[in-house]
Amino acid sequence: MARQLLAWYLALGAAGVAVWPLAARGLAPLPGAGAALARPLGLLAGGLLLWFGNATGLAGRGRGSAWAILGLLALAVWGIETSTVRWRVAGRTGAGPRQEPPVRDWRPFLTGELLFAATFAHWGVVRAWMPAARHTEQATDLMLLHAVASGRGFPPEDPWLAGVPLAYHDLAVWIAHWMARLAGVTPDVAFNLVQAGSFALLVHAAYGLGAALSRRDGGAPRRAIPAGLLAAGAVGLAGNLAFWVVRGTAQWWWAASRVVVDTGPGLPGGRVEMIHEFPFFSYLLGDPHAHVLAMPFALLLLGLLWAAASGEGGRGLWPLLALGGGAFLLLDPWELPGIALLFPLALLVRGRLRGCSFAAASLRALAGGAALLGAGLLLVTAVRGGGTVPLRGLLPNLDHPTALLPGLLVTGQFLPGLALLLGLAARERHLPGRALAGALLAGPVAVALALVAAAAATGVPLAAVAARWTAAVPIAPLLAALAGLAFLLLAGEGEPSGPGGGERLALLAATAGLALLVAPEVALLHDTFGHRLNTVFKLSYQAWPLLALAAVRGALGAWRAGWRAAALLALGGLFAGLPYAPLALAARLEERPPEWSLDALAHLRREAPAEAALLAWVERNVPPGTRVLQAEGESYRPESVRLSTATGRPALLGWVGHEQQWRGREWGRLAAGRAEAIRRLYEEAEGEELLALLARWQVGCVLVGPEERARYRLPESREEALAAVLPEAFAAGDWRLFRMPEEGNR
Repeated sequence: MARQLLAWYLALGAAGVAVWPLAARGLAPLPGAGAALARPLGLLAGGLLLWFGNATGLAGRGRGSAWAILGLLALAVWGIETSTVRWRVAGRTGAGPRQEPPVRDWRPFLTGELLFAATFAHWGVVRAWMPAARHTEQATDLMLLHAVASGRGFPPEDPWLAGVPLAYHDLAVWIAHWMARLAGVTPDVAFNLVQAGSFALLVHAAYGLGAALSRRDGGAPRRAIPAGLLAAGAVGLAGNLAFWVVRGTAQWWWAASRVVVDTGPGLPGGRVEMIHEFPFFSYLLGDPHAHVLAMPFALLLLGLLWAAASGEGGRGLWPLLALGGGAFLLLDPWELPGIALLFPLALLVRGRLRGCSFAAASLRALAGGAALLGAGLLLVTAVRGGGTVPLRGLLPNLDHPTALLPGLLVTGQFLPGLALLLGLAARERHLPGRALAGALLAGPVAVALALVAAAAATGVPLAAVAARWTAAVPIAPLLAALAGLAFLLLAGEGEPSGPGGGERLALLAATAGLALLVAPEVALLHDTFGHRLNTVFKLSYQAWPLLALAAVRGALGAWRAGWRAAALLALGGLFAGLPYAPLALAARLEERPPEWSLDALAHLRREAPAEAALLAWVERNVPPGTRVLQAEGESYRPESVRLSTATGRPALLGWVGHEQQWRGREWGRLAAGRAEAIRRLYEEAEGEELLALLARWQVGCVLVGPEERARYRLPESREEALAAVLPEAFAAGDWRLFRMPEEGNR
């Protein structure tokens, strides 16, 4: 276990070192030469190289390709850096100024590295305590890792829908595969190590951006460390205020993310619990989904955008921005609304700091943002391969506003710090009272106009909309008011303290974060659910780190301005949910005794040794790509799809509900005939009919285990009928595996 942790830690470090010169130039405004974001940058670059290499056939998925990509990346970046330095030295005459070292103050740098190592080690131990992929949607993530590791061709074949490319293969899975090859670990071990690594990357990235918040206005270097630590804690460790309300109830650590409930006749069962996850909850749950693994890369993109806005980024910044933005089509398409908002906001700041009028800066920001993000998306789309975004458009949210009290339980911890940030910024700019009032009213008025327009377009009576929105005091006007003020302050003239000023990065984060919270109050992305659960979930999750960073800056700014009581109040609110982390972690660890393994399937060797032996036998003896027949999967029951999940060998049908969500409108066509074929193969087909049906679906192995016997009520005579036609390849305990006979033996 220790060797695996060390190997993964070194692999992450190697990815960061490979691109450090690029990070130092592109992220110049950040302390420590962008070291806090170097690892995410290296992982993103290496993952894209692996992706593009497999898409074009220039790279494979073995360990040799993994090391070749790392070497190529380091050679290219360090080679360009060496050439650039030599050119500058050769062109310098006399006693010209020497280039400053990339790390001018080692204290924030070393503190960040210690923080990363400690977080990685700590969460590695947590994952070793409870490594098993046995609950919620963990089977989907394990399936994806095995699909990339054992699949052939590009895109890989879906283990839960044989013959069809993966529809949910996010770039983070390829990055995890790259790290697994470098570290020499299996996909089952990578399942847990990728979570420990991602959590450490998130905390370290938040630390780096928090340190930048402190030092942007010429603050003393010693302030960077506490500012960075506060930001790391607010982003990665703190919980929401709902923790105090649900504490003491059953599964309270889970209930803290489900306190907002939409009700109404058009919803399944008349009510749907909205999901308001936050980072520590996600890592505690242990589902390494796309939205979780993408967050460190979102903070990387925020750092790059801030470097562009401040004008201090290197020449290679613009290609990095385009590629980084486009990469989110592969990392997590749900991040694109937030990214599409951040790009023009950052470029608007850049224009205003350079003296452009608001109108000119806005036009340039919209055009530049569209060009940069569009170029990245076009490049990535050309080789995306297989993935789909099953969205059907945009729908208005006329019936389900979030009430004030539940809304405050999930976002209220940020509001005191945000209020201080906005108040200090308004004071520094000498904002007139009339302008302040107008900015605060602009957001709520925009929300009201959007609802009126949506009601008119859909034919819904305005009185009915008003009744729903006034049944309880909604939180949307408050959030919209703050968003409007944040935007006005962000787009204002440059402050006397110099380019960028002390709070510009925080205002950028605050504006985007508040807008992401307001958006699902007025509209939702129409997906297979048909309600706003996913929109609330994904957009509020993206808003969390943005608002946490902004609130930290607001509290620190108030402290420096002499508003000590207000600063302490803001920090108290921001960290009011901090006890959630140790208490929830203790509750989770008490659920099961420690396993002390990083293997997601190690529990099978103790609890189901015959099944574990089957999986090991298939890995050794059944070639990748061989289709297997197993029972139709049942969502949220990993044991129903274990063979295809844990080996990557494709089955006809896995978790049907999840595949339907991923495929959208294509599901009916892709799934046609599969469930009936599985039933007939297990229950009815015999002799030549059985062989013909297996051949039609290109099945190479047939599994008979507890799931198949229970689902299709297989008597012993039926198993013997299968054995009379199909050679038995494996048998242990309750498990039997039959193989398709060779052509000459039929």
